[in-house]
Amino acid sequence: MTGPYEYVLKIDLDVPFLTDEDIALWIETRTKMLCELGLRPCEVNYVRTKHGWHFWFKVSSSQALSDREIALLQLLLGDDHRRATFNLVRAEAGSFKVFNVLFSKKLKKKWPMEKLILHVLRLIIAWSLFETVRELHEEVEI
Repeated sequence: MTGPYEYVLKIDLDVPFLTDEDIALWIETRTKMLCELGLRPCEVNYVRTKHGWHFWFKVSSSQALSDREIALLQLLLGDDHRRATFNLVRAEAGSFKVFNVLFSKKLKKKWPMEKLILHVLRLIIAWSLFETVRELHEEVEI
């Protein structure tokens, strides 16, 4: 029995030369994985991108999932490894919901993964500070 929890898992698949049959098989295997993990796939949508495909799997669960579990599920479903790394770091930092988006634009420069992680952490800290200041500003009457 599924519960009241619904999630959208976002997958960036950078494999440009897939046929319709390939995509159907890929979706079928992901759906079986989700079922095996105790989730119920409700809907799948996808669009073509310059480098491959973006997929959205709407799933329901009988129990609440943490941000880290959602990020890990996306990785297990085949999400781009760089995006998955960012999302796992974001989940640990508590800013996953704000940043769990499919790439809207690519970084112009290819950086080593270590530098990218440090850059993302700096962005997350800056965003967290901004959010804290905004919340404090809302609580304090000036």
